[in-house]
Amino acid sequence: MENLRNFYSNKNVLVTGGHGFKGTWLCLALNYYGSNVLSYGLINSSSLDFHNALRRKNKEIIFVEGNILDKNKLNKSINEFKPDIVFHLAADPLVSSGYERPYSMFETNIMGTVSILEACIQNNTIGALVNVTTDKVYKNDQNTNPAFSEDQELGGDDPYSASKACSEIITNAYRESFKNKNDIGIATARAGNVIGIGDFSKNRLFPDIIRSEIENKELSIRNPKSVRPWQDVIDPINGYLKLGYYLYLNPDKYAGAYNFGPSPSQIISVEELIKNLINAKLINIPVKYVENYIKEKNFLSLSSKKAIKYLNWSNNSNLIEDLKNIKRGYELLIKNHNVIDYCQDLLIQKIN
Repeated sequence: MENLRNFYSNKNVLVTGGHGFKGTWLCLALNYYGSNVLSYGLINSSSLDFHNALRRKNKEIIFVEGNILDKNKLNKSINEFKPDIVFHLAADPLVSSGYERPYSMFETNIMGTVSILEACIQNNTIGALVNVTTDKVYKNDQNTNPAFSEDQELGGDDPYSASKACSEIITNAYRESFKNKNDIGIATARAGNVIGIGDFSKNRLFPDIIRSEIENKELSIRNPKSVRPWQDVIDPINGYLKLGYYLYLNPDKYAGAYNFGPSPSQIISVEELIKNLINAKLINIPVKYVENYIKEKNFLSLSSKKAIKYLNWSNNSNLIEDLKNIKRGYELLIKNHNVIDYCQDLLIQKIN
């Protein structure tokens, strides 16, 4: 952890999508490390309460409201801030949104990637760019149940998955086509089904649990047999920070794609996760299983051997303990009780 702290201290770090769920966590971690942080993105996110709590607590973080597709504003922000490192998280992040508004999703997730890549390769101050995508970028034919590794074929049968696979391909094209333009290191990061404090997106498990408890209504669960790689948000955040560190120090060696998934014990079905929550007394409302109108793959799993070997990254999750911490964090957030201090304490315990 000390190497990361020393490295990120006083670095200028731009986080696109820093107003969202994972972006807010990343800004919090960078602030703890002593970085000068600029968060660029839209603030009408499903994590607005969490984002606002961070803004109230850490006033030194710079927040710029801007669309990733607004090239002029994005370029102006980059030219004025002069970032050393960029983490690109600005995206339309929900599978369901792709079915509801596919054009908008493709525009944001594809041309948004082009916008940030174009801006970064024309800037001589930036040493590293990490584009955060998803575990859903892989071609998943469901004939086998593999733990996807970074060298496997990309694909996507729904707009969200396809748009993120395109983002990966575009990132690789810029990396290979313009590697001699400057010394910027470019990489992509693929995490699993991330859960954590502050996410209030629709059609996500933990936000649905919290909303149902607040409204004291039955919890509707879709696709109980679907298997997902569940992980606490702090683990991939730690991975992104390590990737940015190594990528900045040696752009050629560490460029490429990296998975940041959970341990095999956390790759379980939705139904099994619900049972764990019930057994830990973290759900206090009735549960029913309903038909899912959103087409999704039945099995997702990631191999993180590359990140473990080359980035010295490890997944520090204990699923039950993480679930307890997340539930407690939501309670603090809803009651407006010092949630940022609580989240920072969790970060300090896990990042290394």
